[in-house]
Amino acid sequence: RQISLFASQTGEHYVADTRSALARMFWSASGAGIVIAAMALLKSRLVDLHLAPLQEALLVSLNYALGFVLIYLLHLTIATKQPAMTASLFAHTLAEARSHQAQQKLIAEFADKVWRSQAAAIFGNMLFALATATLIALALAAAGQATIDTDKAAELLAEIDPARSAALFYAAVAGVGLFLSGIVSGYYDNKTIYQRIPERLANLTLPPRLLGARSWQRIVDYLREHLGGIMGNLFFGFYLGLTSAFGHLSGLPLDIRHIAFSAANLGYAWQAYDWQLPLSVVLVSIAGVFLIGMVNLTVSFSLAFYLALRATRTSAQGSGKLLWRGLAAILKAPFHWTRTQAKSKDAA
Repeated sequence: RQISLFASQTGEHYVADTRSALARMFWSASGAGIVIAAMALLKSRLVDLHLAPLQEALLVSLNYALGFVLIYLLHLTIATKQPAMTASLFAHTLAEARSHQAQQKLIAEFADKVWRSQAAAIFGNMLFALATATLIALALAAAGQATIDTDKAAELLAEIDPARSAALFYAAVAGVGLFLSGIVSGYYDNKTIYQRIPERLANLTLPPRLLGARSWQRIVDYLREHLGGIMGNLFFGFYLGLTSAFGHLSGLPLDIRHIAFSAANLGYAWQAYDWQLPLSVVLVSIAGVFLIGMVNLTVSFSLAFYLALRATRTSAQGSGKLLWRGLAAILKAPFHWTRTQAKSKDAA
């Protein structure tokens, strides 16, 4: 229950309800897209080293983990991290409403805020991951270096084809990891307070001697507020890297697909073909990226929302009904917003 509560408090930072807040969300997500494009290229280069499986898995996991922590430390936004946090906030808000009518009103209001916040973050991540990957590929090509060859490009395009690969299933696997990373973040936020970790760190004698008392105190103060976020991002990075490695080594159908990495890979693959891809392939790939993102978000949100509702002592049956109502409201919200905007223009 406490872990879910901490996640809901974090979720407040992922909901934008004004135009300026949405703009900040978009640019924050754009910055994350730039970092993810670099992470995607580094991951490809690490795989090309053909190291021993365990070494490759460790390096790929570190690439993901340290990249996600960097994004977090820079206060940038990964769109797929939002649902696990906003779902907890959504659930705890609903738990305070007693009547069906009050719940329905809250669902409609929250769904409107969530889809706009999520859309801003998704487009920021996806567009800038794709654009940055394209610019990196062009820069390397101008320097006489190939980012990836056409064989690798064909492999990347096949991986995001929603009809001819298991991309959507692998996107669901990534969605589970996103949900679990939210749990890890909440766990460490809870642990920080109840085990008095900052106070215990402040009482250490060696770090202040090495770093200086003031510097060490700043580190302790930072960890007081951000340890959960750091640990959650580290977990998610290792989850992505090790899940793929475990699937490869065991022969099980386990891998991951993530919207921002898929968008970056599309950019690298497209440039590798010198922009000569058939229109049908481009459209299928773009659709694949969108669908991967939708599955990432839906799985993560559903698991986090259901768990948070159960943490508020809502019955299993009641939690299931609220989950469906919440998902339906979020899916309908863009169409409701479009109709509202059209009516406003007509009235003007």
